[in-house]
Amino acid sequence: MASVPLTEQDVSADWLVLNLQEVRLSDEQFVALCADNRELHLELTAQKELVIMTLPGGKTGRRNDIIELMSPSDRRPVRFRMAQAKMAEYIENGAQLGWLIHPFEKKVYVYRPRKRVQCLESPATLYGDPILPGFVFPISEIWQQ
Repeated sequence: MASVPLTEQDVSADWLVLNLQEVRLSDEQFVALCADNRELHLELTAQKELVIMTLPGGKTGRRNDIIELMSPSDRRPVRFRMAQAKMAEYIENGAQLGWLIHPFEKKVYVYRPRKRVQCLESPATLYGDPILPGFVFPISEIWQQ
């Protein structure tokens, strides 16, 4: 996410990015930090940036466990660019499949290693094959809510 330059107007009260390159936070310390701050969503990027966000509320919070789902606060272009950078980072760090779901535009961006990002318009179903054989996600339920 370091590749996304932030400006003062991009900064919002619902998230904050801290540079931890010199802190050298261990995995165990990060887990403890998360456990001590359950009211926040914490992410540690490969660039050693700690992203601190408020937890998504309502429907988004309940649906955001198996996928990356854009929330109402993500409608700003900088937030979408950050989500795209996060997905690309997941793939660069070994993830084999990623879905970035933009419910407001009814689009799904599919991320895979060594392939261009694929944009699906209003799909009814997402399939995890071959990475998740037999996994079927009925995304049409999200479009209806």
